[in-house]
Amino acid sequence: MVRALPYRKIVMNAIVAFFIYGTWAYAANDVGAEVSAVTQGSMSFAITVILATYLEIVHRLSKNLKQLAAYVAIWFAVVMGMQALIHYEVGTEHIFLTLLPGMIIGTVYMVGYLLQLHKTDMAHNKDRE
Repeated sequence: MVRALPYRKIVMNAIVAFFIYGTWAYAANDVGAEVSAVTQGSMSFAITVILATYLEIVHRLSKNLKQLAAYVAIWFAVVMGMQALIHYEVGTEHIFLTLLPGMIIGTVYMVGYLLQLHKTDMAHNKDRE
């Protein structure tokens, strides 16, 4: 049986990401702090929705841990590159400093999310036995 995606949880995580990363971007920049905050907050919201959905799907499609790690690494590289380019375009003063929490917390979030999916699968498989 195919489980439905947990959209409510995904959207709640995205709202939290908007406020956390938007606030950080505001604090990390003197010049254009408001634009950087809205830009980072909006990207964090969208990326969190897409990321969680992506993780749900690739977790189900992956044949093994190596394949799953490749999916996650590709996602990370694409998203970080895209965010850096967008911040460059809007004139964010300290791009690396603005993105650093997302790099760290985002990685922890991805690993934690995948571990939770694995744990849920294990419990679900155990219930079927």
